[in-house]
Amino acid sequence: MNGVTTNHQLLTTNHHQPLTTSHQAHAACDTMLTQEKEQVEREDNQVGQRNERPWGSWTLLETGIGYKVKRLEVLPRKQLSLQKHFCRSEHWVVVQGTARVINGDKVFNLETNQWTFIQLGAIHRLEKPDSR
Repeated sequence: MNGVTTNHQLLTTNHHQPLTTSHQAHAACDTMLTQEKEQVEREDNQVGQRNERPWGSWTLLETGIGYKVKRLEVLPRKQLSLQKHFCRSEHWVVVQGTARVINGDKVFNLETNQWTFIQLGAIHRLEKPDSR
């Protein structure tokens, strides 16, 4: 898969805060939204910014308050870490190739122009299963 377009905060940095109560989760999300607002207003949040990772790379396509759109390019037989987010959901669209997806308790493949929605709090992972 040469690209997965994602809507809001897809696969941004992991936030490793222990959240033990609903109130703490809401407070952490409010803090993140405030930080996003400040980041959107700065010029260092550059559209077109490319970031290399062991699994491939991501490029920021668009950003605004409450969302980010990124293009992920996943290398053959590589995968992203297993993730779970308390403050965001994600929408993935396969732009080219095949993606293997873990979304909650389901594991399935997506082909070009297919999509999946990752619910808030769902365990999820993205991988490119082959060399095509």
